[in-house]
Amino acid sequence: MADDTRPLSPGQEALWTAHRMAPDSAAYNMVMAFVVFAPLHVPTLAQAVRAVMARHELLGSRFGEIDGRPRRTVPHRDPDDPVPLRVRDLSTHGTDADGTGMCALLSDCAGEPFALGTDPPWRVVLVRAPTRTALAVVIHHIAADLPSPWLVVSGLP
Repeated sequence: MADDTRPLSPGQEALWTAHRMAPDSAAYNMVMAFVVFAPLHVPTLAQAVRAVMARHELLGSRFGEIDGRPRRTVPHRDPDDPVPLRVRDLSTHGTDADGTGMCALLSDCAGEPFALGTDPPWRVVLVRAPTRTALAVVIHHIAADLPSPWLVVSGLP
């Protein structure tokens, strides 16, 4: 099955132009982070991320140019494709009693730019520390508006 390509909306075109001018910028990253009080089972979380991507086509899209025009490509998805989920474990680095290590790691993940042409425009980051766990959802604004992250998060366990 071939990939599906579509034109960008005017707002997406503006964000694509901004991205092309500063591809290493995280200025358009939207971040939601939460402290999680229940243990999270990583395979279940990965399954939830996959389900959210299946429901929200933009989250699986890639953004680039075809024949000099900005386009959105919706790749054919194989159920075994990897999902944009990262797990970071701080418990192997000693204690993080005051949470500074967790905050620094979440900040790094939030500030990492997206490679919109090759990667999905979002990622989910699970950070485990000895005394707490955090879950962050980072979405590039080209694939989401202000309320959209709440829809994404509501689909996760």
